[in-house]
Amino acid sequence: MRCLVLSLAWGCSLLGGFPQLAAQTTGGFLGFDWGTPLERVEAIVQLLPIGRDSLMERYAVNIHELEGVNLQECHFEFTTRRLSGVALITRGHRESQKLLAHLQKTYGPGRMEDPRGYHWFTKDIHVSFDEDSAGDAYVYCYSLPHQPGAATKTMPH
Repeated sequence: MRCLVLSLAWGCSLLGGFPQLAAQTTGGFLGFDWGTPLERVEAIVQLLPIGRDSLMERYAVNIHELEGVNLQECHFEFTTRRLSGVALITRGHRESQKLLAHLQKTYGPGRMEDPRGYHWFTKDIHVSFDEDSAGDAYVYCYSLPHQPGAATKTMPH
């Protein structure tokens, strides 16, 4: 699981932030609903392209704080040009534990996979949290209905 999260945690940051956006919610991220078109997000925040394949586009975003948690990196992922996932990285055990507490407040206690790894599943989203031995955390949150092939797959519960 850690490898999956790390492979999704792409590097770079941007200039400028967007304090006008709302707090994290389960229906999207920072005021953007899952499925928000790329063009609408681009109209509000600057996106730096950092990766693309035939199905997804990945962008670094200059968000350095989420609900009082200092973030090292924040990335948005778009599938068919619609917001489908977010990756976050924190540095240090203290910030990682603050992020874990925020996730537990937002999504509930979660399912502990190992002493430093948690998962949250709902009908529409999957969130994973992994803290490495240095105390850095890697979080990936994605919308199940907006993943490639979601219309043709049945997601496990």
